[in-house]
Amino acid sequence: ILSKDATNPDALLTLSSLLVVQGQFEDAMSYCKKLTDPSLRVYQLACVAQIQSMTGQLTEAKQKLSGLAAIAPGLDPSTARWIYLMQADAALRSKDVPLATQVFSVMDTQTVPALMARADWLLERQEYQEVRQLLQDHTDKDSLLLRLISAQIKLGDPKAKQNLALMKERIEVWKLRQEIAHIRDQATYAMLANQTDSALKLARENWQDQRETADILLYATAAIEAGSKKDIKLLQQFMTDTQFEYPALERDLRLGKLSDSSTQALTTQTLSTQTLSQKTPNTQTSSRETPL
Repeated sequence: ILSKDATNPDALLTLSSLLVVQGQFEDAMSYCKKLTDPSLRVYQLACVAQIQSMTGQLTEAKQKLSGLAAIAPGLDPSTARWIYLMQADAALRSKDVPLATQVFSVMDTQTVPALMARADWLLERQEYQEVRQLLQDHTDKDSLLLRLISAQIKLGDPKAKQNLALMKERIEVWKLRQEIAHIRDQATYAMLANQTDSALKLARENWQDQRETADILLYATAAIEAGSKKDIKLLQQFMTDTQFEYPALERDLRLGKLSDSSTQALTTQTLSTQTLSQKTPNTQTSSRETPL
């Protein structure tokens, strides 16, 4: 698309988002900066904030997102949700209770991405009963089922075993169909099922393609659980090179030991780039992950 229309906003944001997923932040930023049309200012700012939050400018990104959140009620639901999800990710990593409280007071409670964000925050806060109540009727969604299992394990809920078996069945179906788009989910399942070696192997495989907050946390958790100094050093180098900020996880990697919140905050999807589709100001409906 860009070869025919170098300023196509939908394509620019799509490519930028894909590069963020892959951890290619400098290239991702270059596409954000091409969103020069004044009518796209909101999307350009959000695009930049998304990258800043991953590259040592979390405080600045939070400030930028705060300004965008102030006008979010006047935006379409998908764009507003995109902004809120980025704020939720920032709140999780910086343990910002006031920000989380603000975000979840305005974010919807129906969509999968919003439910994931709420569950991740509650898990990090060790509010397991609230997670169970939030997700007990959403076992049809893999990402939500895995979070529910995490809470159930902590609560000693016998349904955890039942839901682990359900997740195992789904993974077996994926394997029969030779589907390769569920590596993160498989790695998370392996962690919850105490399959440490398998979890680390899958997390490494996932790392080759995806390097968002969820992937960083998953890989770090698997590496620490397995006691793999090589993988821990790789992650520390990544965080040094990119200046990715997640103080609690940085501490865990340094100590080679997981805090309780880290073990429970395993995420299986990203907060800031979800499968949200809508019409752009000058393109047709897109299936891209970042809304415009």
